[in-house]
Amino acid sequence: MSETSVSKQQTMLEEYEPGDFFLASPKRTIMGKGVFAVVEEAWKAKNQLFSLPTRVEAGLNQAKQTGHPYPVAMGAVPFDYSESSEIIIPKEVDLSGPLHIEKGHQETLSAMSLYEMQPVPAPEEYIKGVNKGLEKIAAGQLDKIVVSRALQFNMRERVDVKQLIKNLAEYNTQGYTFAVDLSAEKESKAEIKSVSGRRTLVGASPELLVSKTGDSLFANP
Repeated sequence: MSETSVSKQQTMLEEYEPGDFFLASPKRTIMGKGVFAVVEEAWKAKNQLFSLPTRVEAGLNQAKQTGHPYPVAMGAVPFDYSESSEIIIPKEVDLSGPLHIEKGHQETLSAMSLYEMQPVPAPEEYIKGVNKGLEKIAAGQLDKIVVSRALQFNMRERVDVKQLIKNLAEYNTQGYTFAVDLSAEKESKAEIKSVSGRRTLVGASPELLVSKTGDSLFANP
């Protein structure tokens, strides 16, 4: 694991390639390259999260024993505890301060001009769900509801993930911009080299729920 210089901060986004782990926060930027090991799944377990800390710890210890000088676990954990997490221990990890992005350098994603969009669920179903939730609140059955919906885009061209991350990072300097590899075949993740075989979770969030630094744990709210 290496601490990068200020000049390197400006090029970390340029060094990102599909398959890397990337996270930029208001205070720090981290990027993981390559796959040293994959944290094992809890096969046939109904609650994948219950044993996750133990499995991550075992993966880190195994990485140390097999020669990794500074193993770090990176990945994504789903809200649905029955689904498996995507966590790896990268071969190399770079750390730096916050990104330095010159304003006005956002490029247009050409592929974004040609797409088909489908709301999930459909608007009428979404409205029904909201009304049903309000009825349950009025009846005293619920105190609060969190209703979500998604937009599914079918692109005619491949999305430029690197440029998408750049655009998100430029307009999210006080938030958290991330990219996580979600390649379908975890067993062969270390051997995947074709960009066409990759799935990437990309996003930008304004909030950080939990963070840990040394012996200090911070939760928000």
